Amino acid sequence: KSGGLSNVDASIVTYTPAGIGAVNTTVQAQLRREVYVTDFGADPTGMVDSVFAFNAAITHLKTVGGGKLKISAGTYKMSSMWQVTSVSNAYNLVVEGAGANITILDFSTASAGVHGVDFYGGGVRLRLKGFSIINAPGYGLALNRGFVATYMSRIRVEDIIINGCGNTGLYAEGLYIATFADIE
Repeated sequence: KSGGLSNVDASIVTYTPAGIGAVNTTVQAQLRREVYVTDFGADPTGMVDSVFAFNAAITHLKTVGGGKLKISAGTYKMSSMWQVTSVSNAYNLVVEGAGANITILDFSTASAGVHGVDFYGGGVRLRLKGFSIINAPGYGLALNRGFVATYMSRIRVEDIIINGCGNTGLYAEGLYIATFADIE
């Protein structure tokens, strides 16, 4: 008999993370914590609006308790604000592009005054890395706690380019323990 495993249900295969105190989970659960926005229908050619796919990907990560959203190289047409909201939305969330000059979120078709990427509400351990935000009519990137009583904490924003936005490129309010690096 040659070959290996085939047609194995990932929900019954145990995954053991490395490290002392690590807790076993399933391969299926582990795989669901890292997704590509293209898995949800985003179009990296910029021909089709991708904001709905971005929202669907974040909704998925909320349901599994956080994780990593990967944004492949390309230009993504965003016809409205990509808004990630609520007090519990951004816990353990990483949004990572392929690089600031190669992953581009283009808001040129958005309505007047619309922000580009808006993380609104409390959140812990949020990391944004490796993409550009261009042509947002309002702020390019807004990080703020809004009207919630908790602050956004342990925020890291790096390797981000914000260009051609109507208001300030970056708006940040109510952050606690925040790091910004390589922002243009």
